[in-house]
Amino acid sequence: MDLHKRCEAVGQKFEVFIGGMTPEGNGFELESERVDENDIAKIPRGLIDICREGLDLLGQPESVLLDSLSKDHSPPNLEADMPTLFVNADYDVYPNIAEPVEWWRLGNLKTDGVGAVMKAYRDGATPGMKASREIPISELARRYGDRDSKRLYDKGDLVTRWLHQWGADYMEGMR
Repeated sequence: MDLHKRCEAVGQKFEVFIGGMTPEGNGFELESERVDENDIAKIPRGLIDICREGLDLLGQPESVLLDSLSKDHSPPNLEADMPTLFVNADYDVYPNIAEPVEWWRLGNLKTDGVGAVMKAYRDGATPGMKASREIPISELARRYGDRDSKRLYDKGDLVTRWLHQWGADYMEGMR
């Protein structure tokens, strides 16, 4: 008996979702494990049948998305639905539009003070915030896109990965 029928037999509604991880923070370190189009055949049909969105959340291969993103000359303009700030144990402050890494860092509450942190947030002064407003998606695609990649992304996650790669390059240039 498949999983769906077993759940029905005991009167339980059972749903799952299959989606990719966000390619930022620790998720970026796991990119080599990202599902690619060849992995889809390995997912049991019974699991797909009870999946709330089917396989839609896995997205499309990077090589497919690259065509349209290479023609998008607008910047990513990352924004949060509900703006908040993240403060870590060292009092470093980050906007909730991206990962808590140096190129998104607004400042430090102890050393910079609340006023400077809020000004950096209001002015969009971090390198990541500037890049999100200024660098066209087509430029990120040119620099970081992989025409041979079969890894699955939705458009937003792929652009987020490219911004992470940009930020790592930016910081490397600062050293």
